[in-house]
Amino acid sequence: MSGPRNQDPSIIQDAAEMVGGLLSQYGWFLLLGIAVLCALYYYFQPLLHSRLAAWTQRKAEVLHISDPETVQKRHEAMHASRMQMQQQMDAASALFMEKQKMREEEKRREKILAWERSQEGMSHRGQAKLSQAVAAEASASTVSQPQKKTLRPNDHNPLDGSSGSSCGWRQGRRGPTTGGG
Repeated sequence: MSGPRNQDPSIIQDAAEMVGGLLSQYGWFLLLGIAVLCALYYYFQPLLHSRLAAWTQRKAEVLHISDPETVQKRHEAMHASRMQMQQQMDAASALFMEKQKMREEEKRREKILAWERSQEGMSHRGQAKLSQAVAAEASASTVSQPQKKTLRPNDHNPLDGSSGSSCGWRQGRRGPTTGGG
């Protein structure tokens, strides 16, 4: 006894011929399309997974927001963090104010010192002028050295040609130029 036989094998045969014809006619395009789809899938797979994870996390957060204990803990943590940042800012502000007061005190002292110097007849740069005066006295008290004789006179111009050598520079004519072809 033979098993059940297909009464109409022409449908299967026609389908196989149609698939074979499509593959023979568009096979390279189908192969290239499948390769591009695989490459795109592997390229965008990490992005898809991260988006899916973010979506599930947001969904879980929405479900947990309704929990009053979680909401209260989150608010307390944010409040503690804000208080800590405020304390850091207050400490930095106090340090800045202290430095600014020190600078203002130093400027005030300098102004008082400058005013006292001006009352004594010294300029506000009295120390600088005093040190220059001491340096001038020291240089005047040293023994003057004899001046050395220079090799050439002061009015010597090396482009003049007056040095006596055979090759010298001559100034060009002042008349109109006639060259140029």
